[in-house]
Amino acid sequence: MPEKTQGNDLLSIAKSLDEAWNAHDSEKALRFFADDAVVRFVMDPVNTGEKKFPPDQVYEGKAQIRDFVAIHMPGFRVESKGHEVAGDKVTWHSTLSDDYFRNAGIEKLQVMAEALTQAGKIKSFIVTPSPESAAKIKSGIAPKA
Repeated sequence: MPEKTQGNDLLSIAKSLDEAWNAHDSEKALRFFADDAVVRFVMDPVNTGEKKFPPDQVYEGKAQIRDFVAIHMPGFRVESKGHEVAGDKVTWHSTLSDDYFRNAGIEKLQVMAEALTQAGKIKSFIVTPSPESAAKIKSGIAPKA
């Protein structure tokens, strides 16, 4: 049976992950993820289904998560608050910015992050923008007519 991660350890993982991102240390950020972890950036939390635009960004395994980090690391900055621990999951609210979204005309996003851990590593990491931020994403990256 996998080890249970204690609450303080979960807070430490979440806060240290943010520190690695703010330091633009890709390798350190990647060390927090299990080899078979899944990262999901929910692009539009309101609309679901096959025709959802934009579709979620989903990265499975370390190689794909490395791609996620490479996309979002340039110009990245995050400020987080409201960390809550429940079992092996920690959730928190963040204000973030990066060059990927800045290039789409989006200066800052408000998001909720959720990390599910196993044996001290992140197995699942989900980033969900607020409805207002989701609207910015949708208008910022929608195909221009």
